[in-house]
Amino acid sequence: AGGLAVRLGSARWMQESAVPLHAVADEVAAQQAQGRTVSYLAAMDGTPRLLGWMAFADEPKPGAAAAVAHLQALGLQA
Repeated sequence: AGGLAVRLGSARWMQESAVPLHAVADEVAAQQAQGRTVSYLAAMDGTPRLLGWMAFADEPKPGAAAAVAHLQALGLQA
């Protein structure tokens, strides 16, 4: 009992939960421009507030570029 209520999730969920994200918008946009996915952590006790955010990225698997090239050669378009 007495713990802090938090949410971890997407910008959409934070916006729906009235968590202000404007203070980190530029930093987050820079991460997203590099192909990273961003998740936010917010405190939900009283007035919702942003506690922090994290950016995630996967390293391409060996052979991924060759596989994509092969699919494109077969006529597959994204």
